[in-house]
Parts: sequence; structure tokens; C-alpha cells
Amino acid sequence: MAVVAGIWTIRGYGLWAVEVKATGELIGRAGVWFPEGWPEIEAGWVIGQEHWGNGYATEAGREALRQAFATLGVDHVISLIRPDNPASRRVAEKLGGVIEKTGIFRDRETLFYGYAAPPA
Repeated sequence: MAVVAGIWTIRGYGLWAVEVKATGELIGRAGVWFPEGWPEIEAGWVIGQEHWGNGYATEAGREALRQAFATLGVDHVISLIRPDNPASRRVAEKLGGVIEKTGIFRDRETLFYGYAAPPA
């Protein structure tokens, strides 16, 4: 939690809590992430499995990309996704992400999905 809070202080952006609006239940986290050692600014999401299939990750990922492109002014964002995570891969693809490369990140095979900024 200290890292997540600290990134907001250092960078001015970071991860948000994801809640079910009707109940306030905390179900995950999402947002724009660029801690030390990361290859690029990342749009990421983690949603509790019992809440998969409800569109929460897609909604949060879409907002993270909007923030990165509109507020931070970057022209490229990535999502780092494990090949054995088909649900997250589907979210990235719904958001327009394409696999730009496969590599080892933090000692594990990782798909580097890339997103280009929308035309001005």
C-alpha cells in the first residue's frame, strides 16, 4: 500500500480502488502505473475473480487509458499481461491493445500489449 500511495505523491497519478457502485464493495484496483523499473507507463487492472464478466476491468482500463492520453499527454501506453491470463488479454484487446512483443519481465513470460494515443 505504501508503494501505491507513494506513486501518487511522486508522479501525481497511480492506481485507484475499484468498487461496486451500488454496494461500495472493494473488488480490485486499476489505473495508470509507472513505478521504478517499469518499461513504460502501464494501464493495468486487477479485479477479484468472483466479479469477472461484469465489465469492471474494461471500464477501469478504458478510464486509465483516457487519463494517460488526455491528462498525461503520452502517446503510447502498455499493459503487461501473463500469457496464461485469457480474461485480462480479452480486456486489453477490447481496449484496442495489440501484442507488440513477448518477453521476460520480473522473471516471468509476459505479453506487452501496446496502445497508441487516439488521433487528435
